[in-house]
Amino acid sequence: MKWPWAKLRSLCETGPAEADAALDGLNSRWPAVRCHALLILEGVRLSRARRERFTAGLTRLCHEDPDATVREVAAGVARRTGR
Repeated sequence: MKWPWAKLRSLCETGPAEADAALDGLNSRWPAVRCHALLILEGVRLSRARRERFTAGLTRLCHEDPDATVREVAAGVARRTGR
């Protein structure tokens, strides 16, 4: 079965302002917000500066996040995005 959203690049439409909010979400004190931010940013086209910020946050969350679920989600995003 093909899912109707299979061709979407992201969970929602994300513009520059939303991308900045999602990038800020990588530093949230709540694990669910960090996971959501990762999943949103995974499919968004980012400017060079935003992409560098995302990659740095992704790397940090993969290796240093205190929450195991966030580390697992970050590792999956890293694999899928080649980062």
